[in-house]
Amino acid sequence: MAALETLDAATCALTATLRNHGVEMHPDDVRGLAIDAFGLAPINWRVGLSRMPIDRLDGREMLLWAGYAVLCSWCDGWRDPVGRPVRGATHWADVEGPGV
Repeated sequence: MAALETLDAATCALTATLRNHGVEMHPDDVRGLAIDAFGLAPINWRVGLSRMPIDRLDGREMLLWAGYAVLCSWCDGWRDPVGRPVRGATHWADVEGPGV
């Protein structure tokens, strides 16, 4: 099951449980509880490496999509944890969070 489907299923289950106990909450709040309770969060993929902020090239770990998800860092080009070059990446996501 994909992460978003799992998150949606967890949100539905949590909503039903809360309603069963007489608790009404906004769907976004229930989704937040589901993320916390089940440790789920969709990856916030961003398109276009050329639009990546320059501070992401400081050696921090980033998640790239190059036909598969790969953890990388910048060192004269994108490299995986073993040091192999990663080519053809189209999307990126923060792993450590901005400014970390």
